[in-house]
Amino acid sequence: MINWISRVGYVFSFVFIFLVLFNQYVYADILFFDNFNTGIDTTKWYLETVNGARWIYAEEGGNGYITTMPQGNWNNRYVDILSQKDDFSDFILSYDIRFRSSSWHRDWRNVYLRGDISSNVYGYGMYVGVNVPVGPHPHIVQFAVHKPDGSTASLGDGIYDKSWDLNQWYRFKIYLVNNNFKVKWWEQGALEPIEWFLETSDPDKFYSKGRIGFGNYWRGVTDIDNVKVETPDVVPEPMSLLMFGIGIIGMWRIRRMVVV
Repeated sequence: MINWISRVGYVFSFVFIFLVLFNQYVYADILFFDNFNTGIDTTKWYLETVNGARWIYAEEGGNGYITTMPQGNWNNRYVDILSQKDDFSDFILSYDIRFRSSSWHRDWRNVYLRGDISSNVYGYGMYVGVNVPVGPHPHIVQFAVHKPDGSTASLGDGIYDKSWDLNQWYRFKIYLVNNNFKVKWWEQGALEPIEWFLETSDPDKFYSKGRIGFGNYWRGVTDIDNVKVETPDVVPEPMSLLMFGIGIIGMWRIRRMVVV
């Protein structure tokens, strides 16, 4: 008689194979991608110019990416680049970023999530501070919302205190489904961590869709590359692997019992 472990393994195997064969979302669909190897495609991106500063194309070792020009005065302290696509809803956003400046007026980067195209970018955002010499958290990662009434508030109490290295490429991955936010990061060339480092949510659900993009503060210098937006997995990758492993064990036990 087949025991319960074998039965569970058999069911998991069937579910996994069914999802792989019939559900395209086991492996996420790519909604947007740009590696900037041919420059900045204005059919994909809206470029803001502030005080003569904007995001520009750059190249290093044959690889294209985008970087920023520092601003010259205090008017509108962020210069932004936003997707032309304005209906991103639930998604996973991945991108490479390199911080090349820090300290007063040369720090703070913003990642826009479900944002609009206004100069103040109403929507959600994730702020990264490399080395801001004020307050108890000089280098942080924090989610926030720019509300329709013009006010800005942090989402939850989560602040991740992280020490960043200048001139080091990092890979970020941001998960946004419904109004739940998660983020992880790792150095270029390292393995992607399984865990998410910061998680929060917006109970007020101010925004349901919008643009993705990046903002650079005043005189800072920031590099961005390999931007990808994809649908969230119906079956999270670690869970898929677990199901597959249990399924293999279950089928092996079934086969062994049949042979015996």
